[in-house]
Amino acid sequence: MGLTGEAMSFLYACLLGAGMGVIYDCFRLMRLVSGNRVVVFFEDLLFSAICTLATLIFCIGFCAGKVRLYALVGEGLGFLIYHFTVGELVIRLLRAVISFMKALFFGIYKVFVFPIWKAACFFAQKTKKIFVSLLQCFGRMKKVHKFPLQEPDRMLYNEHNRHVGQNKDGVQQNENKEKQGESHC
Repeated sequence: MGLTGEAMSFLYACLLGAGMGVIYDCFRLMRLVSGNRVVVFFEDLLFSAICTLATLIFCIGFCAGKVRLYALVGEGLGFLIYHFTVGELVIRLLRAVISFMKALFFGIYKVFVFPIWKAACFFAQKTKKIFVSLLQCFGRMKKVHKFPLQEPDRMLYNEHNRHVGQNKDGVQQNENKEKQGESHC
């Protein structure tokens, strides 16, 4: 491989670095939207894996499977040039678009969703108060109307056996007890 081949490999490595900068800006866009640290951690891991795989494929294709210092320097230089020139413009534009979209969605929420939410909360509170008062009324009614059919210490259905009177055969109870006493003797 001559000098021109190495120079071409260096330029391709610079283009690969710029491509990695574009991928990095995609991840930066997701960071601007979410901002969650756990998501950022996994994005960084994924970006590192993508860059490692891209470098490996580049070294196999353009450097005969060997890791060359000029290829790594070219990738880094391409990434930095993209990041500090076009990347800055892209991120500024994306920040403006995201802030506009957030303001738009907040305005839509404030005009349409928030009043409906407040009305639903108001009606829910009023409905809850009505149901609570109804439950309290039913609870009072249950206590007022809960009376026993018979007194707990008396048995009403055996009341006729306590008094001296006739049983179902027409015989007086006292006579009945006497007859039972005679038969046992």
